[in-house]
Order: sequence, then C-alpha cells, then structure tokens
Amino acid sequence: MNMRVNRVGNRNIGGARRSLLVASRCTSGGSGGGSSDASSSSSSSDPKRDNEDGDDDDVQLTEMRVGAVTVTPKGFHILLVTKDASIPEAPNPVQVMRGLETQTDDDDDDDGGRCLPVLLTLEDKDAVSSRRGLSIMQLLQAPPIDLGIELKYELLDEITDNPGSTVGAVLIGAATDTEFSATILAGKDFDQSAYDREGDHDAAFEAMALALRYAPYGARIFATAKSLSESSIAVRDMRKVFPTLQTTAEARAIDAAATARIRLSMEQQKDSLSDDGDDAPPASQRWKKQ
Repeated sequence: MNMRVNRVGNRNIGGARRSLLVASRCTSGGSGGGSSDASSSSSSSDPKRDNEDGDDDDVQLTEMRVGAVTVTPKGFHILLVTKDASIPEAPNPVQVMRGLETQTDDDDDDDGGRCLPVLLTLEDKDAVSSRRGLSIMQLLQAPPIDLGIELKYELLDEITDNPGSTVGAVLIGAATDTEFSATILAGKDFDQSAYDREGDHDAAFEAMALALRYAPYGARIFATAKSLSESSIAVRDMRKVFPTLQTTAEARAIDAAATARIRLSMEQQKDSLSDDGDDAPPASQRWKKQ
C-alpha cells in the first residue's frame, strides 16, 4: 500500500488553502460546476483576497456528488459529477438495435458539467465482487449499509486523533489511475482540521468511503480546478466513455427490486408453510403406525 497521511495546518493542501475549505463548508448553497468563493466568519482569511495572490487555479473549488459507478479493464471507479449536472439517460435499446444514436446537444459552450472518475479497486474489472467494491455499493444504498468491515468505524478517530470527529468535506487535488491526493476536513462542529490523504487507489477508497459514510451528516465533496483539468470528462460523454456505468439511482432501484423479490419469496414460503400446517394431520395421527 502506497499511502502518506499528514496532519496539516493553514498551508496549501491538496491544491487549496484550508481557509477556503472552511469557507466552502460553511456555505449553505453552491452551484454545480462553479467554484466556491464564499467567505466564512470562522476564518480570518478572505478567499477573494487570497485569489489575488496568484493562486486562482489552486483555490477554485467545484462541488461534486457521486453520480455513478462503473467497472473497466482498469478496475472499479466511482464517477463524481458536478453537483447540479444531469447524467444522460441510457440509450434506447430499440434505437441501439436499429443503429440509431440518441440525439444529444453538441454545443461546445455547454458540456453539461464535468465527470471525475476515481479508481477505487483494481480487482473489479468485469463486475463488482471485491469486499471494497461491495462496501462502496452498500454505502450508496438508501439508507446506506455500513458494516464497518473494510472501512473500520474507528478509522477517522485514528486519522484525526480526536474521537467523535466527523467529516465536513473531502477536497480532491488529484485523481488519476496511478495517483490520488485529497484533503479531509474533519473535526467536531466548526472546529475543523485538515488531513492529507495521498497515495493510489487505497487512499482513494478510504477518502471516498469516508465521504459516503458521513454524507448523511453533511459531508461534501469538492474538486480543484487542477484535478478537473487533468482527469475529468464532459458529463454528456459519460455513457460513451463508460458504457457499463450505473447511476446511483439505477443502483438503488436494482437493489430495491432485488430486496422486494427476496421479501416476496420469503412471504410466499411462509404462506406455503402455513397452508401445509393447516392441512396436516395432528402429530398423534402423523406418527401412528399404519
């Protein structure tokens, strides 16, 4: 495992300043596909004034959300999309059979937002079957399933050395097939500290899994302009680049349908046993010698 974890203070981390991270988390709104530049009363730094220091590309943040997952010959990816982006619908099977392409808007001035693929495992090339991959799929369910096996419950306490901390935000500075870096903003309430997470897919798994674990408590995901410029694609091209992708809504619908089938099967089995019990003779007659 190639990973480095550092606790850091008010310096440039993961491609952005900690003061801007705090400001981003304290902002109630946030436009998808735009950078966060709101100021925070809890920080002495003025992000707008910081931008004038010549680090515009470093401090520009775009809020992301988990839009989909997919497997490729490289492994299992989680696909982050800009917050308000809409993922194109899957091609109509009839149109595909007839060789007709779905109509899309090819306006170069509007790509529908950006998609940032994050590689999480190397084993899942054809289907999600690894323990880590399945853990991510469980965390994406509604409500999420968190068994604390691959992502142990005390992980954040160990990272922060502050028991009871929660994740406020995860800032991605780089997300390539071989390199991942992020800054985890964690603590209690508004007393947040920043922690670097650097490495490969192992570091990516922990950062993304922590973001999902604490999403119900308000954890948010941001990407720097640098990471998006290096690794992102247009949202409108997602299904072309990742033809086997499954959106979070699709994954939840499949899980809900499977759960409903299992529940129906159990109820039918229960009814069958109940019917057999009504028709069966008393035990004294059942075991009486013929």
